[in-house]
Amino acid sequence: MTKCLGTILSLLLFLQASCLLAQSKQELERRRLEQLKRIEEANRILRETSQEKGISLGRLNAINAAIRNREELIRNTRKEIQYLNRNISETEMIISALERDLADMKKEYAHLIYQASKIHSSYNKLTFLFSSNSFNQFFRRLNYLRQYSNIRAIQFEEIAKTKQMLEAENRRVTQQRKEKEQALRLLEQETEKLNKLREEKDKAIEALNKRERELRAKLQEEQRALAQLEEMIVAAVKEEIKKSGDSEGKKMVLTPEGAAVAKSFEANRGKLPWPVKVGFVAQPFGISEHPVLEKIYVNNYGVKIQTQRGESVYAVFGGKVEKVFTVPGHGYAVMISHGNYFTSYSNLSQVLVKDGQEVQTGQKLGTALTDHDGVTTIQFYVYKNQTPLNPEEWLAKK
Repeated sequence: MTKCLGTILSLLLFLQASCLLAQSKQELERRRLEQLKRIEEANRILRETSQEKGISLGRLNAINAAIRNREELIRNTRKEIQYLNRNISETEMIISALERDLADMKKEYAHLIYQASKIHSSYNKLTFLFSSNSFNQFFRRLNYLRQYSNIRAIQFEEIAKTKQMLEAENRRVTQQRKEKEQALRLLEQETEKLNKLREEKDKAIEALNKRERELRAKLQEEQRALAQLEEMIVAAVKEEIKKSGDSEGKKMVLTPEGAAVAKSFEANRGKLPWPVKVGFVAQPFGISEHPVLEKIYVNNYGVKIQTQRGESVYAVFGGKVEKVFTVPGHGYAVMISHGNYFTSYSNLSQVLVKDGQEVQTGQKLGTALTDHDGVTTIQFYVYKNQTPLNPEEWLAKK
């Protein structure tokens, strides 16, 4: 019975560990599905850019996004393999413990059978009972035979249960090994795809380097347009601040309703939905290195999000449309206030809202603009009063 108790305690510990591993597996599976979704999105955008003539920065951005997604999937797959190795090890320990206990129980049962065989015949039982010296001894021997029979029955039942558990664990470890083989195959496939993407990236950079003069001219044009856009946004923000009661245009004077909206906006930091359903950050907030031109850095007070052709653009939070304006060469822009916070969406081919309109979270504002290279992007900003904030810190993680 002591051995059985030890087995039960061991199994409880193993089961607890298995529950924790199961939770880890669910999280890894959830991440894997999200990564596969992002890979498909990047591939879709990449296919669009490949349909255009020549190599563009947009195509290089899509390749880089595909590489990042593949690398993340590979890291996750390696973690899954590590998890499976731990799980297989745990299961094998359980199997070993069950096999030892089963062997011990079989020995004990064989010993019981041997002892029982000496007195198990009807004649031996009667002899054993009626050779009692007293009536009390007779009943004690009768009770002993009954208990002995019960012990054998319990032992037999324990052996049967242990066999069932052993069979279940063997099935489980077989399934785990199959999952590990699948994960290893996936790792090999994704590594091969990643290497091809890296080769494609090198070729794209080589091709773009041959067009350095053109790239520099485009960069200067884009930086001028961004600077103009940012000036227009800041001017619009300043105008709204003045309207609120601050004559210097530095800080919004909030009504109780405006303060409540601002507080709600702040509470959603890191949880706001993306302004497009499909896309990735092609140019981050702040100063970043140009993807091709050496020792050239670009500055962005928002983020450039690359998406697919015809993609709708949505409000990331409810608020009031303060201004709809046009940016030469960059389509339309929409600025929405959320108390003393402002979000701006530019590079739109069309706009579905107007000045003064109240919009809800997720409401469609317009459509992203596709340039002559076949690259579709939007420029997204978050401001607090006149201070630009990093939009990636406000959007939900992908």
